[in-house]
Amino acid sequence: MPPKAATAQPTTLQQRVVTLVQHPQFIWFAGHCLHLACSLRYLLAFVTFSASKHGLAFKASFVGALLTYGIVTYKTFSNPKTRGPIDLQLALKLWTDENVQYFLLAAYWLFISKPIVVALLPYTIFSVFHFLTYLRASVVPAFDETALQENAQTTSARFCRITNSWIKQNYERAMALAARIELLVVGGRVLLGVLTWQLPFHTLAMVGAFLRYRYSTSAFTRTQFSQLALTLDHAVADPRVPAPVKQGWQTIRGLVSQYLGRMPASVPQNAGAASQERKTQ
Repeated sequence: MPPKAATAQPTTLQQRVVTLVQHPQFIWFAGHCLHLACSLRYLLAFVTFSASKHGLAFKASFVGALLTYGIVTYKTFSNPKTRGPIDLQLALKLWTDENVQYFLLAAYWLFISKPIVVALLPYTIFSVFHFLTYLRASVVPAFDETALQENAQTTSARFCRITNSWIKQNYERAMALAARIELLVVGGRVLLGVLTWQLPFHTLAMVGAFLRYRYSTSAFTRTQFSQLALTLDHAVADPRVPAPVKQGWQTIRGLVSQYLGRMPASVPQNAGAASQERKTQ
């Protein structure tokens, strides 16, 4: 979650703008702006086959991500009243904090890994919503005091209402999409890269540790793991699949289950045959 905005209500435009830009949350907002601008630039370069010339945009996008997650982490743990004493429990709280995990992963993409375009996607999805939320709640009202008034008919007020409605309607789907991308797209890309010797093993270890953390804390991620496991269960349960493949999948499934701590129950081995029977009825 972003830091809380200032509650003061200056009367003049100049005072409102000065208050806006002097608040630490504006730096957080600037980090999201930097990430969005640079990630979109790198994505454009990727689709036009010129990504190798724009590696700086990839790095700069994660500088923005580090800035945003770093500020939130600092605001959360810098206050002695909220963080508690400096001890092992605080270290555990830091390690299990969502913002710390995304900060560490962003640092890995920035300082250690070579550019992987799909690594940008989850951060970009999050930044879109943070950017729009802050734009609606703080930036637009700084220039037009009527922007957040329910009955106002100004362009700013209509923009804020439309933006707020869009955020509410799409937030859940966007978070589910981000979880799907983290597991299937980023995880799949890294696994393929390691298997083809394009990426070092520590990239898989880093992403695997991150996904394990997300599995334990995010219902969206658990849903994606469950859907993937059940899809593969149904595919492997088909009687046409050779026995060694079935055994291999069960071995992999067991190892992943041990790593994550839990997994959905397997589909019965005759599920594929039952599915085929339903199709022919």
